[in-house]
Amino acid sequence: MDTADHQLEERRLARAISARMQAESLLEQKSLQLYEQAQEREQAVLALRESEERYRLLVELSPDAILIEIDGFIVFANAAAQTLFFATRPEDLFGRSLVSLMAPASRTALAHILQQNESSPAVEDQAVRLDDTLVDVAVTRIAFIYRGEPAIQMIARDISDRKRLEKQLLYQATHDTLTGLANRNLMRERLNDAIVYASRYDQAVWVLFLDLDRFKFFNDSLGHKAGDMLLKEIAARLRAGTRETDTVARLGGDEFVVILPERTREVLAVAALQRLMDAIARPMHLDGKEISVTCSVGLAIYPTDGDAPDTLLEHADIAMYRAKDGGRNNFQFFTADMHEEVRERILIEDALRTALERDEFFLHYQPQVRADTHQIVGIETLIRWRHPELGIVAPNRFISIAEETGLIVPIGAWVLRTACLQNKAWQSNGLGQLRMAVNLSARQFAHADFVQSVADILAETGLEPHCLELELTESLIMSDVDHAIEKLHALKALGIKLSIDDFGTGYSSLSYLKRFPIDVLKIDQAFVRDIAVDPDDAAIVLSIISLAHNLNLRVIAEGVETREQVDYLRAHGCDEMQGYLFSPPVTREEFEQILASERRRDSWHADTSAGTAAN
Repeated sequence: MDTADHQLEERRLARAISARMQAESLLEQKSLQLYEQAQEREQAVLALRESEERYRLLVELSPDAILIEIDGFIVFANAAAQTLFFATRPEDLFGRSLVSLMAPASRTALAHILQQNESSPAVEDQAVRLDDTLVDVAVTRIAFIYRGEPAIQMIARDISDRKRLEKQLLYQATHDTLTGLANRNLMRERLNDAIVYASRYDQAVWVLFLDLDRFKFFNDSLGHKAGDMLLKEIAARLRAGTRETDTVARLGGDEFVVILPERTREVLAVAALQRLMDAIARPMHLDGKEISVTCSVGLAIYPTDGDAPDTLLEHADIAMYRAKDGGRNNFQFFTADMHEEVRERILIEDALRTALERDEFFLHYQPQVRADTHQIVGIETLIRWRHPELGIVAPNRFISIAEETGLIVPIGAWVLRTACLQNKAWQSNGLGQLRMAVNLSARQFAHADFVQSVADILAETGLEPHCLELELTESLIMSDVDHAIEKLHALKALGIKLSIDDFGTGYSSLSYLKRFPIDVLKIDQAFVRDIAVDPDDAAIVLSIISLAHNLNLRVIAEGVETREQVDYLRAHGCDEMQGYLFSPPVTREEFEQILASERRRDSWHADTSAGTAAN
């Protein structure tokens, strides 16, 4: 082989070696790629297995119930699902449908959703347990692929505790805690609904504002526990006496509202109202005592008396106060002329709150004289009010308002202190030691520290106790006899005089009267006015005088205006009198002139008697 051939062979061999080496290199690279791909596949499988394991652990340990449905059948349920649905084991839920586990009211809508095989947003619903009980749940449904097949995963969380708390909070927000009746919020909502319905169907709605009579007396005398029992019993009677479509609400204290919708005939509504009032008035037993409670009711009717809830309630409230003023234990319909009375009441109440500090009150004084000599032996103090805009406000316009608002307590204390100071001043000026009679209100008398406040005023003013006489009404002391007797004896121990004002107009029991440490009975002017012409009034006056004297009490006749009245009273032994015949209530300055004039007359009589004796 020549050289050229040899070289050619070498080159061919070199190319063959190079090609083999390239092939081996490519084979090595491909093998490496295959190995790497195999490794990646193995890692992916491991990762998938780990992911599935984590998912399985999460599902098993989840506090939420998780169920998976394929083709309308549950194929998986975790332990929480077993617990939620009261299953013995998760497999007890297999083969059922997700629709069958939900409340019947939700099944149609849910079946439609599941047919679309789509996810649905989270909702609150009710599920049916295997024992057929319902449970509140928050549900989320997710469409996904499970083991290669389209599936629906349902996640359900038990929210029954939250729902129960929400219902409890809602109940507390809409119901009275003590009685379980609707409260002001729910009542207003129900009234608004009743008005909307009545407007649509041309019907009436009756709104009753009901207030118990003398509840404060029962609450104070029997105790707050008994007072709460009384309110519960009243609530039960109101519920029993109304329809399911009616609303009974408690606004607070002893105030109730009853809404009677669909009332088109007045006679039927009045009959229903009377039944309620009769039911309330039935005797009840509290702490071993039998008591009877009456009520005063105001009525407003939609649409006649208003077309809004607040307006109807306000008008019914106004009518209720008119029922109270009418003697309690009755009902009153709202009328348009009540508005002006309410406006005046609000005006007077606002003005009363600053009257004391503005020094707008002043006192008038009326003499009480001996029946035989007409000598002044006592003075009755009467409050007056001069308002810068209203002018002189009559007592009958503001005393009852002061009593209701409690303002009578500081006002009464001012009257008592001012009267004692004035009496002491007159004594210091040589105008004699006269009794100063001061009227008491029920709120004053009921105040816990009233007796001590009287003692403090006597000490502060320096007035001798026997120069002070406190006038009480029959109704005041008869509202709580035992407590009144105890307090009257405490007042008597201070040395002051006590009288019963307007005797004969209240409801005193003679068996109690002898237990009261009273010094004086005052005959009301209603009996005195016609004693000269009306045999009945004359007989009543004579009986009061005889009763008082048999009990060793003095008698004062009020409202004496004629000589005929004086002659009759004096002839039948009345001790003292007061009235316009002797003097109307007058200012301090005018009364000082009366006292000074009497002193001069007494002095003249004394001098004349002395001169006659000397002769």
